[in-house]
Amino acid sequence: MKFTTGVALTLLLMAGPTVSNAEDDPLVARKALVAKIKETINTPEAKEAAISRGKIRTVFCSNCHGPDGNSKRPEIPNLAGQNPAYLVEQVSKFATGERKSLVMQTLAKGFSEKEKLDLAVYYNAQAVKPVEYDVARVQLGKMTYNRLCVFCHSPSG
Repeated sequence: MKFTTGVALTLLLMAGPTVSNAEDDPLVARKALVAKIKETINTPEAKEAAISRGKIRTVFCSNCHGPDGNSKRPEIPNLAGQNPAYLVEQVSKFATGERKSLVMQTLAKGFSEKEKLDLAVYYNAQAVKPVEYDVARVQLGKMTYNRLCVFCHSPSG
């Protein structure tokens, strides 16, 4: 049986602690990441510096995700306004090969932890631009979300 990351994490939490080393605990790592992001975002000078460095580092990202994180192609996800912890985690998964994409894996391997954080803070600070949607695709997306995603992410996402 194959589980999604969210389901696997939920099952792990229900089973109780199984990791003896706190450094290897994904929840401890996530809390540390979130704390670092909050520290950066809540310090105006640090936030501006991260946004500036992140924008410079998007030179390759912008080819697919758009210069401000708003993709022009429906098969390429928008990064603008995205949760920064989620972005760092996903880039890290590409870097380790846990997520598969030749382009993303190649690029992600070159990012330091600081660069991942800077990219995430930059994209989080960008405004999501509204786009016109195909009503049939929106309905299909809602049905898929309600069937597969709602259990972990709630009805409101």
